[in-house]
Amino acid sequence: MRTVRWIALAGFCILLLGCGRSKLASLLPDPPEGWSAEGKDSDLSVSGVGRSSARSYIPTGATSGLGVQRVTVQILIAEKGADHKKLLDMSIASGPMFKSKTTVAGFPAFESFPLPSNERHSLDILPKADTYIQIVAYKGGPAWESGENRQKAVSAFAGKMDFKKIAAIE
Repeated sequence: MRTVRWIALAGFCILLLGCGRSKLASLLPDPPEGWSAEGKDSDLSVSGVGRSSARSYIPTGATSGLGVQRVTVQILIAEKGADHKKLLDMSIASGPMFKSKTTVAGFPAFESFPLPSNERHSLDILPKADTYIQIVAYKGGPAWESGENRQKAVSAFAGKMDFKKIAAIE
């Protein structure tokens, strides 16, 4: 009887250790040069809606001059038939924005226009149906007014991601 308890306890401990970092979080990018991760990953799962992982990054060194306070990257995977409004509630970039259609690494994407009044700049990549990657830069200083700085920030993170691996997730 004791042996069974020890085996059950050992199995539980192994399962507990395996629950550390989620599969989605492991696909979030390492910080590009001039950036560092801020805090812990945030994982969210809503039954009937979807699951997501997000991580924020702050500029260091030379990237501090881009006028970006921080960048947050989120991978969001919707469940089949999910309520679109509830899915938007899980998104880090809620609210309307003017965006232009583009491609990133061969995948369809939408990038916000760098309007001076915007407090954030978003690059949304769609590696497959019901899978969304959002890279959002937040206003941080006077250099924000340069649209190229915003685009440079979000592009640096897009360049560090493996969209094919993310698209393969079920």
